[in-house]
Amino acid sequence: MEDYYIEKLEADEKFNTFLRYCKMPKYPVLFILITATVMAKISNLTNIWLPSLLAIFIMWNCWIGFMEKDRIVEKCVVEETIMKMELDGLIANNIKDFPFGPLYVTDEDRDTILLMHVLNYWNMTMKEKIRWHHIELISMTTVYVGIYLVVWCLN
Repeated sequence: MEDYYIEKLEADEKFNTFLRYCKMPKYPVLFILITATVMAKISNLTNIWLPSLLAIFIMWNCWIGFMEKDRIVEKCVVEETIMKMELDGLIANNIKDFPFGPLYVTDEDRDTILLMHVLNYWNMTMKEKIRWHHIELISMTTVYVGIYLVVWCLN
């Protein structure tokens, strides 16, 4: 059940991006560390804080995009299970002539469930992202500050 949703999310070019334009890295932790190191070095050399803010924003968006895949798959599995339970209830009540289609979850149903959750993720405003993922924002800021201090001490 989970494999279907994971395969669909991995195959979807639009979902495998963060910030709507950048391709999602295969190893987000490595991407975050490299981004933090490069931007910390640039920020340290130029004495401008804009690269630091940009780095934190990029790292945070990459990380929440990576984490959100698992949450979307989990929500889809739960919704599919609920749908199966409802259909089993109809079968138990001897309702054989269901007017809207078959009494099992089809691939079209799965695609609709997945699309609904992906669109909910894409339509989140910045305020909602910060509200739901503020711990990740604090974590990425902490990671960046740690790497910035190491780069600053090495100069």
